[in-house]
Amino acid sequence: MERVERINIMLNGRTHDITFNPEVNIICGKNGSGKTELLNLIFNEFESVAIVHEIHSRVKAQEYFEGLDYKDKEKVLYYMSKKFQELGQNCSVYYRLAVLIFALLQSQILLIDLPEIGLHIDICETFIKRLREINPNAQLIIATHCPAIITGWKDRVICLDK
Repeated sequence: MERVERINIMLNGRTHDITFNPEVNIICGKNGSGKTELLNLIFNEFESVAIVHEIHSRVKAQEYFEGLDYKDKEKVLYYMSKKFQELGQNCSVYYRLAVLIFALLQSQILLIDLPEIGLHIDICETFIKRLREINPNAQLIIATHCPAIITGWKDRVICLDK
């Protein structure tokens, strides 16, 4: 199974030698610290990887549903709604999470940039746990500004300084 193990990268004039956990990694840093650049580097270097940038963007998310027939989409939406029942009836949130879960089910490595956008704080606090329940074999690499995402995973934080 493919995993991101270690990357040496120059970000903003500083060299970062980053060792990754095989399960969960949370990348934190100020705007411009290189979080998204690091995700893009990983995306371009590995084969079994999906990247979800700005899951609040419906247009960018469409690519994850290309090539699926309606029945497959319904399975993804049904599975997602069972896992995230407490979100209520907000269709745009359901849509974004369906895209995320579809990518998670299809990938060994999932890169997520700013998943907290549009999510209730209670969901942010259990976000990683829920993703691990859906696919416990996927390696998660998440870039975030949200302290609630980090809840319970502080030992997995990679801090990029600007």
